[in-house]
Amino acid sequence: MPRALPDIADLAPFDGVPLRFAWEASVVGARYHGAEGACLRLRLGDEVDLVREPENAHDADAIRVEHGGELLGYLPAEFARAWAGALDAGVRTRCEVLRPTQKNTVREDVAVPLVWVRFYAREQRYELCDMRYRPPLRNPFDGGWSDPPEHCFYLADDDPAGRHRLGDVMVSADEKTVVGLPEGAEPPAVLVIPEGVREIAPWACAQSGAGGVILPDTLEQIHQFAFAEASGWLVRVPAGVRHVASGAFAARATYGEGWRPCYFEVDGANERLCSREGSLLGRTADGLELLSLYADLPSHEHDDPELPSAGVDYRVPEGTTRVGAAAISVSPMTFSPTRLLAPEPLGVLDAGSFSWGAPDEGVVVDWGGRS
Repeated sequence: MPRALPDIADLAPFDGVPLRFAWEASVVGARYHGAEGACLRLRLGDEVDLVREPENAHDADAIRVEHGGELLGYLPAEFARAWAGALDAGVRTRCEVLRPTQKNTVREDVAVPLVWVRFYAREQRYELCDMRYRPPLRNPFDGGWSDPPEHCFYLADDDPAGRHRLGDVMVSADEKTVVGLPEGAEPPAVLVIPEGVREIAPWACAQSGAGGVILPDTLEQIHQFAFAEASGWLVRVPAGVRHVASGAFAARATYGEGWRPCYFEVDGANERLCSREGSLLGRTADGLELLSLYADLPSHEHDDPELPSAGVDYRVPEGTTRVGAAAISVSPMTFSPTRLLAPEPLGVLDAGSFSWGAPDEGVVVDWGGRS
């Protein structure tokens, strides 16, 4: 779950330019580039610089991380792909060290700095909100995988200090953007997004614990992982919603409780979105993009890992030409074996299409007759 927002002072405008987006990222490649010494000299709170490197032979989107002109490493490629265009367009950034190093199993400092990247822009930059790929991070000490950065938020107003609660949610000063949930509040039976809200920020309602959600007619945008813990919700999408990021309603399976995807109904007057067989799809110039897959799953039968439940087929709706990032929540730990089927060959399968599970965890994938 994302951490609590930082102090209001940290969210203040930079030279009059409002903060639009922030995310934590680990610096990579320090050992490969001989920068471990520079990383180990970092201290909490040190400001570091992001430098675009379009001439990089390995990655034209590369973003260097420097401190006092010294190379520390690079931002992970997944972040660089998302942010390179914004940096090239002149978006201002401030980057600060949140954790100078990590410790390995023998308690030695290892050069894996964690930095907090802040983007400042006067105009709305929706593309900064949707990380098309939310990558898992490999632990450099034991080789295991861990959750991605914990801390991300987006503010759509010039006065972050005015953020306040409105109904079940925390909103921006202009009451147009949901930015989070009140800490320590009991989850409502149904999470009600107030009228007047136009967008829901990434991770804003993650792990809400509610049994459903009601979206207002004023809503226009739902960003990636806005409802990252949605499970079994009936989601009615109003006519005015023009953008729902793939993976906005990703669900995490809980062992012993199973997992149930959301079922979507889209207002027939909506020109950008549609629902088929309960799945949510977006209309594009090239066809239909799968944004969230619905599967009619049986109830979880038991908690014994030695007794797998019956196999389940996840079926991609007909007419789908693209599967968006994190659009498919697959849970082989709950149902095994599992098949993921498409009625016809897909044109594009985005990186990170699988959320909280993957084909290498026992899921058989068949894209229109192609395994």
